[in-house]
Amino acid sequence: SYSVSISNEAGTVVSDEVAITVHEPITITQQPEQARVIEGETASFTVVAEGTEPIEYEWRFNSQVVAGVTGPVLTVANASKANEGSYQVVMKNPAGSAVSEEVKLTVVQPITITQQPVAEHVLRQDQSLLLEVVASGSQPISYQWHRDDVSVDGANSFRYEVANAKSEHTGQYKLVMSNEAGEVVSEPASVVVYEPVSFVELPGQVQVFPGETATFNVSTSGTEPIEYQWLYENQPLSGATRKTLTLNNVQESHTGKYRVVASNPAGKVTSP
Repeated sequence: SYSVSISNEAGTVVSDEVAITVHEPITITQQPEQARVIEGETASFTVVAEGTEPIEYEWRFNSQVVAGVTGPVLTVANASKANEGSYQVVMKNPAGSAVSEEVKLTVVQPITITQQPVAEHVLRQDQSLLLEVVASGSQPISYQWHRDDVSVDGANSFRYEVANAKSEHTGQYKLVMSNEAGEVVSEPASVVVYEPVSFVELPGQVQVFPGETATFNVSTSGTEPIEYQWLYENQPLSGATRKTLTLNNVQESHTGKYRVVASNPAGKVTSP
């Protein structure tokens, strides 16, 4: 407050007081910082400014005014992709205005599986094997396939492919995916690679007298289950579906050629 005193030989008079206010312009002492949060979390931006009060704050998102936020802190609750973009604040006081730097909000999306691997593959040996998972989420995403809970070397893509599958590829497969938001595991996919049936031991010639028992045996290798069907003169014998064929009380009418067909999902083979 200012006043002036004026005096002369007759006396002194004092003027009325007048007020002078010096407004300090706004100075930003701390700029808002970039924010990176996982979807669903809370993000916040803070600006620290000095200058004559009152200071008015107007936050902007992608150049549009954010309604209802008039302080130095902007809070974005339950952040989603819709909140991702550029933020800045415009400040005003009686001395003028100031604008903060523009900062980015990045919202990291957790991994979401939109297509699980096919529940079961039944393959023949040497055919191709393909497992695939379709997922969305913020990059980068890391991938690791597991077979029977053991990581598969080099299987680091959303797709697992083997050109010539072997029986050792049989197992339960799952894909472990992770990004900044966390880890997600696919549903298991059962893969069975069948080894074709082959004969280890063929049935041999059998000679018996009438009334005796004739027995034919066969030994095979290949992926179980293996089914058997015995043939007599190339016609199926009813009920003869085991490795061993036993003929009781053999008569002359049983004389002939016996063969066996062994099969599994990879195919079948017939003895000579």
